[in-house]
Amino acid sequence: MSGKKYGVRFYSGNFEKDQQTVSQILQKIANHIKEQKVSPQIQESGITYEIRDFQELNDGNVYQGIFATLRDDAPNIREANGAERSIDLRDNEHLIEKNHFLFFKKNELLVWQVNGRGSHVRRFEIYLSRYSNSTITLNDIINVDALDRINKGTVRNLKIRIARPRNAQLIAANDWSDAAFSMMSDLEGGTMSIEISTRRKGIGLSQ
Repeated sequence: MSGKKYGVRFYSGNFEKDQQTVSQILQKIANHIKEQKVSPQIQESGITYEIRDFQELNDGNVYQGIFATLRDDAPNIREANGAERSIDLRDNEHLIEKNHFLFFKKNELLVWQVNGRGSHVRRFEIYLSRYSNSTITLNDIINVDALDRINKGTVRNLKIRIARPRNAQLIAANDWSDAAFSMMSDLEGGTMSIEISTRRKGIGLSQ
């Protein structure tokens, strides 16, 4: 019996100093669902998002769920003869597009299903931030194989996003990052993005 195969990516949950962790926010969502029997919904750019089929596994150390995008712009159905007909949705009905996820509390680790017809992890980031009234970031974890492919290929664009560390002792005083983190702290920012690119044809960034 063959099962479904999913492409996934890995993210680490980060948060601003003295604010809630992702696992704490998910615990509050789990409590909300238990008490209200319905997931909290967040609207962004006219689209509604919610968490569905939410479960706590391994004695509450792992969360499993679906990040659902609720749409009312139903696509058309293609009939066998090639003709099209619309899908008629009733009032307050929506189509559901899904991204499955797992979250491991111990490492604040998100395993996210990549689904081009669903949503993006940044929408999940917004959902958690809006629900908790805080700033949550989910940063890519690059595995060794992916890093090796980058090193062997031609890189024309490099984007880096960093979050302010919760332990100031981790910042070396003689490192460029000290000034960068100081600026971020002065501006009361939680994250910083850096982009480096080249327009040279056939030539990437220097390695």
